[in-house]
Amino acid sequence: MGKADGPLAGVRVLEMGRLVAAPYCGQILADLGADVIKVERVGSGDDVRGYGPPFLNGSDGAGSASVYYLAFNRNKRSIAIDFAKPEGAELVRRLAAHCDVLIENYKVGSLKKYGLDADGIHAVNPDMVYLSVSGFGQDGPYAHRPATDVVIQGMSGFMSINGAPDGPPYRAGIPVMDMVTGLYCSTAVVSALYARGKGGGGAFTWPKVALLDAGIAAMNPALVTHELTGQPLLRNGNDGQGSSPSGLFSCKDGEILVQAGKDADFAKLCRVLGREELIADERFAGRVRRVENHAEIMAIVGAEIASRGRIELYEALVETGIICGPVNRIDQALEDPQVLSNNIRQPAGHPQSASLHLAGSPIRYGQGIDPIRLPPPGLGQHSAEILRELLAMEDVERDSLVERGVVQLG
Repeated sequence: MGKADGPLAGVRVLEMGRLVAAPYCGQILADLGADVIKVERVGSGDDVRGYGPPFLNGSDGAGSASVYYLAFNRNKRSIAIDFAKPEGAELVRRLAAHCDVLIENYKVGSLKKYGLDADGIHAVNPDMVYLSVSGFGQDGPYAHRPATDVVIQGMSGFMSINGAPDGPPYRAGIPVMDMVTGLYCSTAVVSALYARGKGGGGAFTWPKVALLDAGIAAMNPALVTHELTGQPLLRNGNDGQGSSPSGLFSCKDGEILVQAGKDADFAKLCRVLGREELIADERFAGRVRRVENHAEIMAIVGAEIASRGRIELYEALVETGIICGPVNRIDQALEDPQVLSNNIRQPAGHPQSASLHLAGSPIRYGQGIDPIRLPPPGLGQHSAEILRELLAMEDVERDSLVERGVVQLG
């Protein structure tokens, strides 16, 4: 496997993760140097492999590599096991005995019948950090229901604050609730490992994170708004909240985001737009008055910006120190000088696509970004390697497992 020298080097993770939240957690840990072994189903693999098109090289079907699979599974090794078979479940337990962390996001209670629940795994590895990721929690009225990112975007209130005031709710264009959950999960795992290192155990060996909880946590600003006003936060389009003038503005040739809520920045914006008289206008004297008269100041500023070219205005705003930025497509974002300087877009080294690039980890401990050690793995690509390395399994035993459909080789 690729060299791992990050802060989690020496930590081994068994990821029984599917779709996005749990695999994203595994990827974060892998980026930080952990050896993440992804346990996939024989035949089909992680469910998200089939979410497409598009697929890598246009190839769909069993074991394919979809956008989401490629996006959330770098720096891992894959072993394909049918743990519905008793021998497969036993094999997972044997592997778990050699690991520090297990990540699972199966339906609540469904792993118990295979002996792969927290009790079953702790019986063979009492110190293992066993992370359970669920849609709604381990108990409660919805515990056994399935959930997806978009369902949580809706149920958490997130969609209710996105979109135009007079339009329908909108979801985010990426699985933001899955990703927020994955981030909380990675923090939970690292914290549990830290507690274990200090001699702690007990509840820390079984952290649990629910998508709905993570979604509500992400909505904390809206929750606090409700606490203070007694009213739900409503859709405000692209306008900044509690800050004015602030939001999305249309230029002659594209859109720009401007944040000029501070008094000093408002004055700078007025000068750039040639509307110095607005600085002394009582309607706009101070942040609170501008927020109260938000519609008026936005209409005035919007009309001025509409007559200007995006690049010219952007450069003028940057020169004066106003917070601003263009609205880019992803191809434009990847060509941005700062993005290029940060080198966040990294070659994946995928054997089926030499040109494949992925976004690397944004966490940096030195001057440069850590390269991608391993491309997202093929289904069962590392089965033989893992069985040999962790269990010292002989070829005869491995081949027997393959013949009986317990294990699949990549």
